[in-house]
Amino acid sequence: MRVWLLGASDAAAEVSALAAHVGFAVTAVDYDPAYLSEGRFPDAKRILLEGSNFDGLAHLTPAPADYVCVLT
Repeated sequence: MRVWLLGASDAAAEVSALAAHVGFAVTAVDYDPAYLSEGRFPDAKRILLEGSNFDGLAHLTPAPADYVCVLT
């Protein structure tokens, strides 16, 4: 099971830790490297989008069974 976290907010960092703890593979996505750091998301795959917005989301390919959370 995978969960995608769109936005690397403080809430997303907490959801990431909980999701990893209960067995989800976590992918965190944001355009700001200051928020999308290994320290904030140690158990997640991190995807840094180019530019200063979420336009790059169109190029991501979550599976139909994945969960997606928007936490900006």
